[in-house]
Amino acid sequence: CALPISGLRAITSYGQAYNSAAEAAYQSKVQTDIDTTVDSIEQGNEGNLEGFEASAKGYADELVKASPPEYRVRVQQTIAARVASGATRVRGQQIAKQQNQQQADVLEGMQSRANIALKSAAVLPSDDGDAALTAAVNDNKAQLDVLVKDGVIDATTALKWQSAFHDQLDKGILNSRVDAAVNDLMAVSEANASKGDFQLAKIMADPMVSQDQKEAIFKGYRERNEQLFYSRSRTHAEESVALSKDLAAEDFGPAIESRARGLYQQHAISLDEYQSEIGRAHV
Repeated sequence: CALPISGLRAITSYGQAYNSAAEAAYQSKVQTDIDTTVDSIEQGNEGNLEGFEASAKGYADELVKASPPEYRVRVQQTIAARVASGATRVRGQQIAKQQNQQQADVLEGMQSRANIALKSAAVLPSDDGDAALTAAVNDNKAQLDVLVKDGVIDATTALKWQSAFHDQLDKGILNSRVDAAVNDLMAVSEANASKGDFQLAKIMADPMVSQDQKEAIFKGYRERNEQLFYSRSRTHAEESVALSKDLAAEDFGPAIESRARGLYQQHAISLDEYQSEIGRAHV
C-alpha cells in the first residue's frame, strides 16, 4: 500500500491531499479484508462464540501488527467494531442453538413421559390409572412453565405443546381401548367368524362407544380377520374350490349356504367371498 508522506512535505497541500488519499485507499482495502475474513470466521464458528472470539483475536492481532504505525489506531477501531458485531451474531446463534436443543429435549421428554404414563395407566386399577395420567399432565405443564419463565419458549408455544401432550394421551388411550376390544373380538372370531361379527355389530350399535373408537375397532377387526383368512384358507382350499364349482353348476339350496357359512366361520373364505357366494345362491 502507499505509505503516507512525513516531514515538512506532509503539511503542504499536496502532502495533505496525498496522505488523505493514501489513508482512504488503505482503509478501503483493510475494510474489505476485514469484512471478508471475519465473515469467513463467523461461518466457520456458527453458534460457537468461544471459537469465533479466539479466531477473530488471532486475525486482529496479526492485522494490526502488519499495519503501518500511522494507520494502526484506525485499523484497531475498524476491526474491533467488526468483531463486536460478529460476536453479537454468533452469540445469538449460540443462544438459539441452546434453546433449540432445550426444546428438542423437552419434546423428546414429553414423548417418553406420555408413553410411561400410558403404560402405567394400562396396568393400574381405573382410579389409579387416571391419577397417573393426571400426574403426567401436571408434570408436563410444570416443565413447560419453567421454559416459559427462562425465555426458551413463549406462552403460546407452551399451550400448543401442552395441547399436543393431551392429544397424545388421548390417542394412546384410544389405541389401548381399541386394541383390547379387537383382541376380545378375535378371541371369539378365531373359533367362529360369524359370532365375532355378531359381537362387532353390538359394539357398532353401542351409543356409549365413540365414533372414533367404532371406526378403529372395525378397521382393526377386519385387518386381523383378513390375516387369519390368509393363514387358514390354504388348509380348506379344496373345500372352497368345490363350493365354487357347485355354485357355478347352479347347485343352490340350504345345504350350499350351510357349507359357505361353515367355511366362512372357519376363516376358510373371506367375508367378501362369503357374501358373494350367498348372493349367487339367491340369484
